[in-house]
Amino acid sequence: MDQITTKHVLAAIDSFLQEQQAKKLEPEHKSLATAQTKGDNEKVAEIQNNITAITEKYQRDPWCIEAGETMATQLTFGTHISKGIHPDSKGNNITANLNPYLPMGFVGSQSEKKIQLDASGNAAALPLAGFMNVVVEARSETKICDLVLVGHPALKGVFNRDHKKSTLLEQAFKHSLEGGPSKRQTDTRNKQMLWPAGENPIKDDKYLLLIPLHASSLVAASHSKLIDVRFNEANKGAKKRAQKKKVTPLLPYVSIPNLARRKLGGSNPQGVSQLNSKQGGRNLLLPSLPPIFINTKTFSISRNQHSFFNKSLKYHAKSGLNELYVVVRSTENNIEVRNRRKDDALAPIFSQIIEMAYYIQTDTSYPPGWSKDYKLAIPQKYWLDPKRTELEGEEDFKEGREQEEWIDRVVESFALWLNSDLRAKFKEFASDFNDAESAEWKREMHAAIKATQRAGSGVFP
Repeated sequence: MDQITTKHVLAAIDSFLQEQQAKKLEPEHKSLATAQTKGDNEKVAEIQNNITAITEKYQRDPWCIEAGETMATQLTFGTHISKGIHPDSKGNNITANLNPYLPMGFVGSQSEKKIQLDASGNAAALPLAGFMNVVVEARSETKICDLVLVGHPALKGVFNRDHKKSTLLEQAFKHSLEGGPSKRQTDTRNKQMLWPAGENPIKDDKYLLLIPLHASSLVAASHSKLIDVRFNEANKGAKKRAQKKKVTPLLPYVSIPNLARRKLGGSNPQGVSQLNSKQGGRNLLLPSLPPIFINTKTFSISRNQHSFFNKSLKYHAKSGLNELYVVVRSTENNIEVRNRRKDDALAPIFSQIIEMAYYIQTDTSYPPGWSKDYKLAIPQKYWLDPKRTELEGEEDFKEGREQEEWIDRVVESFALWLNSDLRAKFKEFASDFNDAESAEWKREMHAAIKATQRAGSGVFP
């Protein structure tokens, strides 16, 4: 912030005003072109007057005077907004003093390094909120509001050519940013909670009165991150690849299930606040559900087991298998639909098995060459002990692994394992799970293992 000069601030202000002016002039220019085509001279003159008025309005001095003398009195800023609790609330907004300390596992407004101030009030005054959030210096993400709140010297004379007038406008902006009146007030529409205080609050009638406000700035930051994670181009591309079963290599993508959406403000979201308006009133809520306790038993291979695909693997892949069971059971009377949905349900099983294999390949408790003393089938040793090829005296092992014929043997073991499990689970139509049906599964599994080979480290791409 120390490197910011008056020149930087002026450039940011002028850029903002030019952008606002262009938005207002665009429809006027379109109307002007239409009127000129029709030869409507009276309409042309009227529109030209409008264009002149707009151009003059968005010059720095007149716009800042209106912003400081009018908008600043009609708008209050804050990180926590009263109207987020009820759109008709007349209570104060609060700009929280964000202590950076948070207990482990907690998330709050202070979790954001640079939080954006929200604003509520007269909708006609909301352009001031956009103005205060104009970025002056991109590297530090310093905004005009940051400079106003600390009285930065770079603001000298930026709001008006008359420096005294500029100082008065700066003070008006600061007063608005700090939340208006020093005496806080609530509203009958705000919720209130009495929190017991002292050793005997009932007897002493001693309580703290808590007035919860909408943590608008934190909600806006969370909303922005959730939207970016779900809909960025890389994530959308990876999800599309996963849906096309024969496209390899598969790529990981983020899915956020069970999101709830709470809409604030109804058809008038800007009546709540500026940030709420930018989100169209939509506030996304992550699921608040009881925890699911997972047995953290580590996956391992015993020296005497002959196959990676056994009951232990079934236990560790149970979430994927359970999803497959649901699909098979719910559509068992329609073979065509069952088969199509079954293929979709197999994807998490492939992923879980590859993850278990990667764990064995990389865990330090399985050092290179560990498979020499194990009874696993040799193709599975090639798969699970790739670093054994780097040891002296393992030339034959390296040559056998490089042939890659072992992948087919591993895939066959997988298909037998899965088919056996399904036949045991659904004895009433066990014949449906035949070798022909498993051919597609084999191709998918083969592609997944090949993808890990191309990745070099065994990581499932």
